[in-house]
Amino acid sequence: MDFRLAKSADLAALNALEQQLFEGDKISPRQMKRFLHSSHSVLFVADSGDQLAGYALLLFHQGTQLSRLYSIAVKPDFRGRRIAQMLVEQCERAALDQGFTTLRLEVREDNIPAIKLYERMGYQTLKCLIHYYDDLCDGRRMQKRLIPHGPKVLLPMPLYVQTTPFTCGAACLLMSFSGLDACF
Repeated sequence: MDFRLAKSADLAALNALEQQLFEGDKISPRQMKRFLHSSHSVLFVADSGDQLAGYALLLFHQGTQLSRLYSIAVKPDFRGRRIAQMLVEQCERAALDQGFTTLRLEVREDNIPAIKLYERMGYQTLKCLIHYYDDLCDGRRMQKRLIPHGPKVLLPMPLYVQTTPFTCGAACLLMSFSGLDACF
């Protein structure tokens, strides 16, 4: 299975997947095309070689550190092969690469396998969404704080003690400037 970014040539297969796998709350062909070419989204596909087995659509909320797994789908005959998990992991890496540290998603309350997958992956329920879907099924909003990989850089910051009730701003500036001086 090849996990990659979707290409324009995948658009027809993505639209067919959407029509085949969802009864309501479908992404329209026009929306799918917009998502495919948007700088505020990333669309991953699971390519089995002769067909698309699934996809995951990740959206970025500019001006925040919040990303959203907007949609994920895996064909029934490909389920049970960890494809959904690998697509979610791709989205998590992409979110971190773009500087987003939180990933949210919504899932149908009756989609128990998906809820269990998300919980195993560290997602926690934020709230119940009453009548969230087109068919009035309840939803569940879940979230995971993403942890960047790699070494952390600790700057040597001196401590300047606040001497009067109104010097915290000045003390912060002095500590910041001193820390920057140590770097250069």
